[in-house]
This record gives sequence, structure tokens and C-alpha cells, in this order.
Amino acid sequence: MFNVMVLEQTINNLLESYPELKDDEDLRKDMLEGSTKFNEVIESMLLKIQDSAALSEVAELKLRGIRERKSRFDKRVEFGRELIKKLMDIADVKKMEFATGTVSVINKPPSVVILDESVIPDDFMKIKKEPNKTLIKEMLQKMDVAGCAMSNGGTSLMIRQ
Repeated sequence: MFNVMVLEQTINNLLESYPELKDDEDLRKDMLEGSTKFNEVIESMLLKIQDSAALSEVAELKLRGIRERKSRFDKRVEFGRELIKKLMDIADVKKMEFATGTVSVINKPPSVVILDESVIPDDFMKIKKEPNKTLIKEMLQKMDVAGCAMSNGGTSLMIRQ
């Protein structure tokens, strides 16, 4: 394996000792490979990334299967509950006790039913306040917006296979 701090220090020392490397990327890559195991380290990390991505995909497939199984079990639970309630309603039985549990048909408390959301007064609505980043971006190109700024975008690693 490799020590990142040692590799980082070696690279910094190399760039300090040979400032001309800053202007020639090909020479810089050759020197890095010759003076360190830079290429080997990068390729090793790339392989680890690819392995981890593959394992992540497998885990997602397993999770999807588990979610589907959970959904099937949840449907069985709901079906069983509905069937028990229906049978107890037909028999006009409100409560039954067993060693494994008690089942009861109970009255649910009244709940609100929304018939037409568009006519509900604003006083009865929850309003979620959040920044409109699309509008803010457009405005920042024209003027300052209090509490906002554009990032420099930064850099990102792209891996092609």
C-alpha cells in the first residue's frame, strides 16, 4: 500500500525542486512516475473505485429485492387485517382474545378530508419557504443578491470506462 502523506510530500518536494514541471504536464507525469509510484497509486485507487461501484450496484439490487419482499409482506398484513375486520363485521363481533394476541374492531376518530385544496383559505395552508436557486442564479448574473453568491464551480474527477 502507500502512504498518502509521504506521497504528497514527495510530489511537493519534486515540484519545488523543479519549477519547470509546472508548465509541462507530460514531463511532470513522467517525473512523478519515475520518482514515486504515482501511476501505480492512481491506478490502484481507480480499481478500488470501480470495485466499490460494482459492489454498490449489487447492494442496490439486493436492496431492491428486499424492498419488493417487504412490500409483499406489507400487502399480506393489510389483506389479513382487512379480512379479519370484514369477518368480524359480518359476525358483529367487536373483540376476540387469543393467546397470540387480541383483535378489536374500534371506531376511528374523525379525520379531515380535503375535497378541493384550491378553495382552502391561505390561513389554513402550510407554506414552505425555500430559496429559488434558478431565479437567484439569473439575478446574480445581473446584480448582487443579499445573502447569496456564486461558487467558482471547483473541479471534479471524471472516470470513463
